[in-house]
Amino acid sequence: MKESVWSRRFFPVLLTYFIDTFGLAIVYPIFTPLFLKPQIHLLGAEDLFQRTFLLGLLIASFPLAQFFGAPLIGGISDRIGRKKVFIGTITGGIIGYLLTGVGIHLRDLTLLWFGRTITGFFAGNLTLCLAAIVDISHTQKERTRNFGWIGVLGGLGFVLAILIGGSFSNPDLNIFFRPEIPFFITGILSGINLLLILRFFKESKSKPHDKIEILKSLKNIGCAIRSKEMRSIYIVYFLFMLGWVTSMQFLSTYLIDIFNVSINVITLTFVSIGLIWSLANFIINPILSRLIHASRTFYFGLVFLSLFLFLTLIPHEPLFVFLIHFFIATFAAALSWTNGLATISLNASKLMQGSILGVNQSIVAMASIVGPIVGGLIAGLDIHKLFCFTASCSLLGALLLFIRSFGIKQT
Repeated sequence: MKESVWSRRFFPVLLTYFIDTFGLAIVYPIFTPLFLKPQIHLLGAEDLFQRTFLLGLLIASFPLAQFFGAPLIGGISDRIGRKKVFIGTITGGIIGYLLTGVGIHLRDLTLLWFGRTITGFFAGNLTLCLAAIVDISHTQKERTRNFGWIGVLGGLGFVLAILIGGSFSNPDLNIFFRPEIPFFITGILSGINLLLILRFFKESKSKPHDKIEILKSLKNIGCAIRSKEMRSIYIVYFLFMLGWVTSMQFLSTYLIDIFNVSINVITLTFVSIGLIWSLANFIINPILSRLIHASRTFYFGLVFLSLFLFLTLIPHEPLFVFLIHFFIATFAAALSWTNGLATISLNASKLMQGSILGVNQSIVAMASIVGPIVGGLIAGLDIHKLFCFTASCSLLGALLLFIRSFGIKQT
């Protein structure tokens, strides 16, 4: 019975994280065709540069809002408790998804941007999900297991978001399918999640005297810059995330502009990426972690990521060759992501674990903001330069990590 009660409390938290990941990924097969396919008529007669730049700004609105929302949501939850804030963030997310869907239906770019910004702000409850899991985990073993479920749900959310987003936005599959439908579906899922939180989630810890810091993410960036011990590894991780986030967010743009692919091809491509990511993290990485130090895996991951992103630039290569190169790059990126986090954690004391991971989350958010804007500018000027930029980011990160790590005796 005790296990059943715990499961009912844990499941709504998992579902909240799943829907956050789902809402972040669902745009990949939808937004790029909206902006680049002229027959959809979301924009007027703007040229490619204007379209890709506006696409970049729209994509950046989600992580930008999340950048400021996450610390605010975390601070409020510490003060008044998790459940009330869960109710508020999920309700806000529902409003954001519905506004996004209505904006697409009305072809209203301002409403679309507003809806996406609201969704991003309230998707900052990732911190809240992690805090709630810590609250309901009584032992270190439980906490490790529960965070493992978070990883599984993240990968599953990505794959299902791509499948649902690509399928229900494609009128070629059914005359009733439209680009706005997946956002309405996500809103309905969020409504179910809200009911589960109201019914099953029991209030957890609160700290009434904690200070709420709206600009905590900016302070975290400042801490990363000032920390002599951690500065270089933070820079490496920022470069990695900047390159990979930009590659992912403009992959659809590249496929449409260079290969003129359909929405179905985009959907299958991103589903494959999600499956490769899960394979690398849940099968290959545990084996490597027993054989190689995390910093070395991070280094070689960056090297191979850079190499295969550069190989996507081969002139006149067929689509299947491009995809093979990108899928191998995805495998390298998955290992880099996991071992980059491990490298950061291993370079800090036990007492600093919470703070350094908080700083790292802010750095990832900053990369997710800068990437779409820079990527939109590059794609508008010359789409072929896009992967040259992202590969260079990974290569520079590998060089910095080599200078930092390989002159130091590994423990």
